Amino acid sequence: MTAILTLFMGGFIVASTKWAVDMSLFRTKTITTHQWAPEYGNLTLSATLVAENEVMLNVTFSCTAYVNQPGFVWTLSVSNSSIPNYKHLPEGLELVEGTIVIICSCPIPDGFLSLQAKLRAIADGKWVVYGKFSASHGPGFSISASTDGIKITVSNGNIVQLEKALYPTSPPAQQPSDQTEQPPISPTH
Repeated sequence: MTAILTLFMGGFIVASTKWAVDMSLFRTKTITTHQWAPEYGNLTLSATLVAENEVMLNVTFSCTAYVNQPGFVWTLSVSNSSIPNYKHLPEGLELVEGTIVIICSCPIPDGFLSLQAKLRAIADGKWVVYGKFSASHGPGFSISASTDGIKITVSNGNIVQLEKALYPTSPPAQQPSDQTEQPPISPTH
């Protein structure tokens, strides 16, 4: 009888511990990074764990004034590189809902644009994503901004950690040949 009771209690302790660990995973965990330039606005990237193997990314740009005028084309994106116009996800994550790029004319009068993308882990590793904003007005004028990265660590098919990855990190192994690294905010005329 003692052996059965001991076996039962051991099983109960193991099951309770596993349940507690599994439930702690589903507590909302959100990591946020920002890029702020007073003359342009605030760019924010946040990542929230929504399932064992899924994360919801939200990229938001709130304009202060300068690029909030008719004629500007805004691009908001999330990718595995801080390089402007580079729009690819890390190889270990796939898009399951939402979008990774929005291109639109300047949203007047509110000067606010946001995108959401739900990503699923498909390979173990440490995958970094960045939020990016750019605005262009005719040929020859554009500005761009990139947030610090968020590192998504995947182990055994599950997301085990979300943490900030400071800007810049190493670019991806293959870069488009026509792209160059730029500072976080860079007006050009």
